[in-house]
Amino acid sequence: MGLDLQQNFKAMIQFAPYRHTLPLYLKLDALAQLIHVSYALKDWEVLNKYGKELVNTANLAYKEKSKQSHISTKKHERPLIVYFGKGYTAQFIKWEHNGNYEEAKKLIPYYEDLSWVTKVDPLDTESRISVEKHAIYAKCNRYNLELLQGNYSALKPYVDYLEFFPEEHPASLTIIIKASNMHKWDIDEILEKYHHIIYPSNILDYLQRITSYSMIVEINRYINIYYELALYYFERKKNKDDLEHILSVLKSNIEKYNRLYSFDSTQLFEKISKFYLA
Repeated sequence: MGLDLQQNFKAMIQFAPYRHTLPLYLKLDALAQLIHVSYALKDWEVLNKYGKELVNTANLAYKEKSKQSHISTKKHERPLIVYFGKGYTAQFIKWEHNGNYEEAKKLIPYYEDLSWVTKVDPLDTESRISVEKHAIYAKCNRYNLELLQGNYSALKPYVDYLEFFPEEHPASLTIIIKASNMHKWDIDEILEKYHHIIYPSNILDYLQRITSYSMIVEINRYINIYYELALYYFERKKNKDDLEHILSVLKSNIEKYNRLYSFDSTQLFEKISKFYLA
């Protein structure tokens, strides 16, 4: 697994059929990796499938640990909380991206408080942090759904909340810009505020400093940011230098990290044509 999505996709295709043969403690980590690649590929149905599998596998591990089975003591890479959280958020993402916000909302309580998992999994530092992080994810995702449904009044409190959680900036900015495109909001002030985050001098260096998320996931969030920004700038008829800069950044990052990146290019290319032919 690396940063080249094309290579990761090939690895996933080769590996996925064998996941069921793995011992439980390894299957947890395997499904987590499959979720990362599925997210980067924007394959929401496959993401949802692996999310459900991961929750089911985590439940089996939880039951084994509760029986104090010798087999269950074998070490999975992360605390069980991480796998439950990743499985439920994968399912949330499927409904969020498909525009079924009510179904997405139903999943938030499942990862909002995962402290119950520590009954069988030791409450170490990573577990405690993971419980806190999933509470933050839940609050951010509630804000995300509000914005996507057109609730402009949620924007300022969301931005204020993000001041305390820099790790969430890339994911949250993706949704903020997407919602602004959907509902024709002006967010120039927010984009200026986060200019240094949107355009870090080196994306990898920046992400390695601020996040513990999968680099595959985070790099693709940046590609989504640039795509949504291109739509935002075209809609507002920004000057050609700004537009050409964001298109150059988008193209560069797709070529570098994600040659399989898929999006509805029709909307973007229509805007490009209208702008340059106007």
